[in-house]
Amino acid sequence: MSVDAGRDTPARLNTFVPAFDPDFIGLTAPSQAAIEALAKKWGVAVAIESAPNGDYIVDHSAAIFVIDPAGRLAAILTGPSTVDALLTDYRRIVTARSAS
Repeated sequence: MSVDAGRDTPARLNTFVPAFDPDFIGLTAPSQAAIEALAKKWGVAVAIESAPNGDYIVDHSAAIFVIDPAGRLAAILTGPSTVDALLTDYRRIVTARSAS
């Protein structure tokens, strides 16, 4: 999920999200207010501050938010993360979802 509506347009997300995995889908919204409402709902910390050069700095949670196919929050994975830990968590989530 992008937390920066000003910079992370759908076109921009389409250029860098597939670098993580071709099946990943980037999530954004048409306004910063909409993003911040969703971030608050999911517990994502977001802070946007003005920079001295007139630009702005975006700070946000570093957790990985796993969203299920229905758009619901399935898990929050916090770091530090290793490939093995993420794989274990992913398999546990998929197994739990398959059993329900």
